[in-house]
Amino acid sequence: MRERKYRSITIPSHLNSEKIALEFKNNITKSAYLSKNTPYNDDAKLVKNTLKKLYDYKCAYCESFIKNAYGEIEHYRPKKSFNLSRCDSTKAYYWLAFSWDNLLPCCKKCNIEKSNCFDVFDRRVNYNKETLEVLHKSLQGYNRIENPKLLHPEIDAFEDDIVFDHKGFMRSDNEKVIYTRRICDLNRKNLREAREKIFTKYLKLLKKNLAFMIELQEVSDDFKLLLKNFKLYIVDELKDDKAMNQEYSLVSHYIYNNFEHFLEEIDESYLSKEDKAISSKLWLIYN
Repeated sequence: MRERKYRSITIPSHLNSEKIALEFKNNITKSAYLSKNTPYNDDAKLVKNTLKKLYDYKCAYCESFIKNAYGEIEHYRPKKSFNLSRCDSTKAYYWLAFSWDNLLPCCKKCNIEKSNCFDVFDRRVNYNKETLEVLHKSLQGYNRIENPKLLHPEIDAFEDDIVFDHKGFMRSDNEKVIYTRRICDLNRKNLREAREKIFTKYLKLLKKNLAFMIELQEVSDDFKLLLKNFKLYIVDELKDDKAMNQEYSLVSHYIYNNFEHFLEEIDESYLSKEDKAISSKLWLIYN
């Protein structure tokens, strides 16, 4: 997950088409989501592709890439209701089935895990005769009323509340992060392994940089060269990896913003106190 600006992009034309207008009217008349076939296939590929582009071709919840044919359209507020024991899934927001800002790009696994879960801290909203045009931009107003437990990347601030360990586990004291992590199973095995690889990458780069320093000191005392090497292979690499378009970029963002804590958690059998101190000193020069 990454925090993003509330979307200002033009609403895809398909969501304002006659077909969708009729579907919307049927849902309102029956107070339920009635479509037998999802209206996001065929000509509606534009909706999915627009969402994917908006999120740098990544799942809104876990940051896995959903390029090419992968990825699904997820309804932040569920269009149907189920009876799930692990969450409140009994509320159907049928009138938001085609609402532009209720749609998120999502990987299949997160979509399945999240299902129709949508707990709130405050009171529920109900349909209040809004037009589809108004509902296309209803997210912020609805969230102020309901205060959902599920994070929305375009509404909530949460990045600084998330901590990762060297095994790729996500932790937080933020109630919304905890809820979203549980509901979407964001500590599942494949995600932990992918995040762990990012930590391992920077552990290896640190070792390599320190080995270079030792070799350098044997032949000269060129501190500027050491700094240049550290900037190139640690600082700049982290800056690139924490860019929004990178897969699991929140992990690199965390390491970059908490580099000294990242060093502290490294086992001393892998990186000695002296090596940590040197790495910390080099890091502070650039930050």
